[in-house]
Amino acid sequence: MSLPILRKERNLFLKELKARAAEVGGKIFYTEDLLDTVSFIVEYPVIVRGSFDQDYLKIPKEVLTTTMISHQKYFSVINDEGKLLPYFIAVSNTKARDLAVVARGNEKVLRARLADASFFFEEDKKIPLEIRFESLKKVVFHTLLGTSHQKFCASESLL
Repeated sequence: MSLPILRKERNLFLKELKARAAEVGGKIFYTEDLLDTVSFIVEYPVIVRGSFDQDYLKIPKEVLTTTMISHQKYFSVINDEGKLLPYFIAVSNTKARDLAVVARGNEKVLRARLADASFFFEEDKKIPLEIRFESLKKVVFHTLLGTSHQKFCASESLL
């Protein structure tokens, strides 16, 4: 397959993703890497939009989008101001008889991932950054170069 054909297919794929986001008044949030990865791992892309509980929107956008992208290869949906909406778009590699069943399955998987992300985010907030910074003194960056704490302090003095 030549590169222009791949580019054409990718653009059609992106157009369909954008259309699904627009159905709920949003825009697709994606990275070029995510778009490339998903477009290359599916032979017969079937796009499914799902939703998640709005309570998860209390978690920072970066945590949610990272969870969706890195773990599930899902596309997030944002509004015109760039705020996350409680929707996602997944790409299946098979045409199912009932896309609603596929959407519910993806929602179930994402619910578990977001519950984990929420838990770890809340746990991380329990330890102040000052304590985390001090703990870097125990992390060896390189045996000849010192600890991660020393590395950070050295890089800060260059600024």
